[in-house]
Amino acid sequence: MKKMNLIILFCLFAIWIITPLNAQFYEDFNGENYLQSPKWQGDVHNFIINEDGKLQLHASQAGESSIYAKFDLPKDSIYVEFFLKMTFDPSDNNFTKIYLWADDLPMKAKNGYFLKLGENGNQDQIKLYKLDNGIIHFLGAGKIAGIAKEPVNIRVRLTMQQNGLWKMETDYSGNYYFREEIIIQDPNAYMPESGIFCIHMKYSSSRLEAFFVDDIIISKPEKDTIAPELLKVNVLDSVSLQLIFSEILNKEEANEIFNYTLMNSDEYPMSITFNEEYPFQVQLKFQKPFDGTIVQALECNNISDLKGNLGYSIITFFYAKNPANGEIVINEILSDPFEEKCDFIELYNTTENYLNLSSLYIYNITSENFTIIPKETFLPPKQFLAICKDTFMLKETYPIPEAARFCQLALPSFNISDAFVGISNSKEKIVCIDSVYYKKSWHHSLLLNTRGISIERINPLGPSNNSTNWHSASKSAGFATPGYANSVFQAPNQQYNKSFWLSSNNFTPVSDENLEMLKINYSMEKSGYLATVFVFDSDGGPVCTPVRNEILGMEGFLRWDGLNEQIQPVQTGIYVLLVNAFHENGDQFSARFSVAVIR
Repeated sequence: MKKMNLIILFCLFAIWIITPLNAQFYEDFNGENYLQSPKWQGDVHNFIINEDGKLQLHASQAGESSIYAKFDLPKDSIYVEFFLKMTFDPSDNNFTKIYLWADDLPMKAKNGYFLKLGENGNQDQIKLYKLDNGIIHFLGAGKIAGIAKEPVNIRVRLTMQQNGLWKMETDYSGNYYFREEIIIQDPNAYMPESGIFCIHMKYSSSRLEAFFVDDIIISKPEKDTIAPELLKVNVLDSVSLQLIFSEILNKEEANEIFNYTLMNSDEYPMSITFNEEYPFQVQLKFQKPFDGTIVQALECNNISDLKGNLGYSIITFFYAKNPANGEIVINEILSDPFEEKCDFIELYNTTENYLNLSSLYIYNITSENFTIIPKETFLPPKQFLAICKDTFMLKETYPIPEAARFCQLALPSFNISDAFVGISNSKEKIVCIDSVYYKKSWHHSLLLNTRGISIERINPLGPSNNSTNWHSASKSAGFATPGYANSVFQAPNQQYNKSFWLSSNNFTPVSDENLEMLKINYSMEKSGYLATVFVFDSDGGPVCTPVRNEILGMEGFLRWDGLNEQIQPVQTGIYVLLVNAFHENGDQFSARFSVAVIR
């Protein structure tokens, strides 16, 4: 599969709408047998389809190779497009010829048209030639030094009308931002009913695998009716945006400030910079700083391409500031996972602003090992981000909601017994954002085995290195909560009361895998209580103990499935539930309930 950025994906989609339905010939090399006859013929043994889905030269020695395919030409006019890459500065000994259509192979062809890409000297232009009864005529050339820099990475688009009017457009970045380069007239245009499209390469022994071709389209030209679309907004600073559109823009309209509006504040930019070198990019500067607490919406109206197609786009963005000390905290740590590569740390945004975590350093202070958070990693206000080497396995191991956030990244190695975890804005730790000297003793004192159990922060604004602000994740949460609120999480200034209550005073267990359960909800004023639930029948006889010494978080629930100690459904009747909870500091309390089991 090809790895393409958003711009290329959009443009490929646009091309798919315009051309392949009417294409006489279309080839993207995304198949294992695309070089098999009858579609492709010639020196196919000197070519491969590589892992990126591109045709690649794969010769064993210096020489020349041709690969070709036959096709029927459209009537009246023709459109040809292709992508070419050469990882060197081309010359007379290393070049590519593209026969757009010809009556035979290169050495035998008498009539047709071809492009030559590569020559000695410093001109390095794309040149268009015509074959007329075996005589070569030069028709025109692209810009001087257009393919002088290595690697050559170009996309070419040509159109010839019935009257012989040629137009060549190119994008020397290999994308789809075409600029017009050649307009010439061939009064004796050659357009047969069928022809050969041929890729011919000459190469030295050092260039045996240095040629690539892709995305070949031959079709009847279609009128461009697609308007430019705003593909991406890059936030440059607190008042500036870079806009990237899907195609080259009409400069006059792109420079009109009233064509851009921040919809949240009805604000227009105070200045616009049109990028002459990359005329699909515009930079806007506003007077007021962006509100970093909300998602902004930018409206672009009356923006047209060079064909006059007017576009309308709305795109959202947010301004994310760099975090200061205490604005990002280490919120959860798992250093002894069930599965290899599932150790993780979780970060929490304590602010009301979007924060930019890109290029922050996570390090083990003791060993000086570190890793760097990838670019374009952002964290919304009051949200969580779990960082793990294998996020897929982490999601398979724990019950994780869809809204949880993750970043796949190999962490520095941390000891099971202790870990000195830090976050900084540089390798030299110039600004320490947060650090935690975690110890295994911070887990609940009655836990005999802490494997797969994370240590969670209770109050995100509380001290980072005080054991009373950390606790083992609760069993009801699956012993870890990566990417979302901790099971022991207590928001600042939030008050909790000790209490238990039932989800219902009666329930009907079902004797299959879809057992209805009775939920015993709880709310604690602090984490770390151990709960045990006893069930008795109406005569006071013991029935079962469905919960034994389960660690409680701040809030959650316990459960009884309506089964006895022998894992058999209990009979219809009244049952008494006794819930005992005690804390390692000596605090304890109980609750008693009656519940009816109905069958």
